[in-house]
Amino acid sequence: SSMFALSQSEKSYITAAVAGNMRCDGRARNDARTLESRTNLVSNAAGSAQVQLDGTIVLAVVKPEVTQITGDTANGRISFSVECSAGASPVFERRGGEQLASEIVQVLDRMARSLDLQPLFIVGTTAWQLSVDLLVLECSGGNLFDACAAAVKGALADTRVPEVEVSGDGVNTPFDFEVVSNPHKFRRIDSKLFPTLVTLARIGQHFVVDASADEETCASGRLVVAVSEKGDVVLVRKDGAGPLSVAALLDGIHQAREAAMARAS
Repeated sequence: SSMFALSQSEKSYITAAVAGNMRCDGRARNDARTLESRTNLVSNAAGSAQVQLDGTIVLAVVKPEVTQITGDTANGRISFSVECSAGASPVFERRGGEQLASEIVQVLDRMARSLDLQPLFIVGTTAWQLSVDLLVLECSGGNLFDACAAAVKGALADTRVPEVEVSGDGVNTPFDFEVVSNPHKFRRIDSKLFPTLVTLARIGQHFVVDASADEETCASGRLVVAVSEKGDVVLVRKDGAGPLSVAALLDGIHQAREAAMARAS
């Protein structure tokens, strides 16, 4: 949020600008700002990415560990955690802190169902679990959900799952496996299958993609939409005040799909 509360006239100006499809920073309603991403930043991780969206910066780090699997996670597991650095924590706490972190984890869990985890399978009931730890380094002006999802996608694209050699047949001799020490032998997860997340802010009678800090203060509610690589909507979450008509909801979902496809391309 802004350092200063916006006056009513400033809010009216922003709302009118959105209605005219020419936002204060020159963007149309459906334009997102550039999302900057860098990968391979953490040397002892399987994969990592840092994403910056305006003043919001998130680092995602992937660590693999061997785990036992059951029916519902037949190939392997992926889990998420969200923490906040001390520097970003005042803003993070104002936005709901732990509650916000658990909401982000819920959204990421749901999005991760689109992944094919077959490369994580080792043998029998043994597989890799990928722990994706997100650290919020800065938290201002850029949507946290979108930044976290983009950081996960970047980190998964960077991830090298260690290759294993299996011995034994599980009948006469027990299964055994050894992690291959050659760093050039590894498996990949198809990160393109991880959906793209778009948060829309409702301002007046319209939705805008990737709201600025000032626009956020004028928003009556939010729509968080995850869109698969094929353009299927896999998650819709509504936040904030006021009921939305079905028509407005469908408009928002359509708008989010367009923005997601533009961002993914």
